[in-house]
Amino acid sequence: MFSTQSTFAQSTCGATVTVSSGDTLVRIAQRCATTVAALLAANPQITDPNRLLVGQVLTVPGSSNPSTPSVVAIYPLGGAPGTQVTVIANGLPINATVNVGVGLRNAGFATLQPLATDAYGGLQSVVTIPSTAAGGQVYVVTVTTPTGQSVTAQGFFVVGGAQVPTPAPSGTLFDRANIYLIALEDAGSSGQPVGCNDSAIPVVRTFTPTVAPLTAALQILLSLGSNPYYGESGLYNALYQSSLQLDSVNIVNREAIIQLSGQLVSGGVCDVPRLQAQLQLTALQFTTVERVRVFVNGQPLEQLLSAQ
Repeated sequence: MFSTQSTFAQSTCGATVTVSSGDTLVRIAQRCATTVAALLAANPQITDPNRLLVGQVLTVPGSSNPSTPSVVAIYPLGGAPGTQVTVIANGLPINATVNVGVGLRNAGFATLQPLATDAYGGLQSVVTIPSTAAGGQVYVVTVTTPTGQSVTAQGFFVVGGAQVPTPAPSGTLFDRANIYLIALEDAGSSGQPVGCNDSAIPVVRTFTPTVAPLTAALQILLSLGSNPYYGESGLYNALYQSSLQLDSVNIVNREAIIQLSGQLVSGGVCDVPRLQAQLQLTALQFTTVERVRVFVNGQPLEQLLSAQ
């Protein structure tokens, strides 16, 4: 038993890497000189970044791994008409323009838009199953490279009859948004550089459809609990010691004014920029927001943090 664990602990990076006990995507990315985003693109079988299995073999992305096959994965694999589907592709030409299409199986596909692959030949995007789709139909997502090679994902099974999602009286409904967490000592390689040589990483969360996605995202961020790390992802939550609740969110002239109440606790000088980044970037992801002001118990967040 001990020798088996030791073998996992000594797992090195080549074309693949074996998940060891205690491994997270952040730790593997650091060990293999890559990024979390690149690992997700190279391993579309990972549908939950927070749950890695000891002994699981992951592909290490990079131009030095030419044997990586072209793969396209989607999730979810089924749902109602109008469902938004995340597409993760790997093994495509590096830094190339590819076409992503979605259509009925065996009936061709419509090109949605040209998209660029990254430096590892990966791609992540979101497509929408047509609102006119009928129950029982199967839609497929296809990625076509500049050379004409097409790679198709597993089919999406449509549940229910053809229907158009009902919009909210005041605007479009949203059912997902990013919350931001911290990759410690990542030096900006996986996300936006923050504070003490860290990175701010977006994590997609879903919620009940609403016209106020910023409110929903902030409520999720503030309710992550007292664990400093987010699941098994290895991402750090600088808000874990705080006990805050969201009182209101107002967007005025493209400025988000966020009112919080409760107890704000910072874990030290490095937690100050981490905590600010988590709140501000969660708001700035929306095109209607250009500036952010956060208040806790009526006092500006910056003033409270400078006093801690």
